[in-house]
Amino acid sequence: MSIEKLVESVTPELYKNMQKAIATGKWPNGVEVTSEQRENCLQVVIAYDELHKNTEDRVGYLPTKPQRSTTASLKNQDLKELPITILKD
Repeated sequence: MSIEKLVESVTPELYKNMQKAIATGKWPNGVEVTSEQRENCLQVVIAYDELHKNTEDRVGYLPTKPQRSTTASLKNQDLKELPITILKD
């Protein structure tokens, strides 16, 4: 069976069981998850997310921080709280 067909056959309940198995290291019946099973579950969970969820809701999503210039960040800070550095020649 191809990964595409496998992912299409995954139900929301099975998806949640796989997520829990990855997180806890045990299946719902208490049996320990092997490292191979964990890897396979993780691949299925990632593929399921790709197919069914928005980018922001997927496993492992990290939002990017917008780059701000130093000047812009200084404008947003209270200047009274900035440390003063005295430079000596």
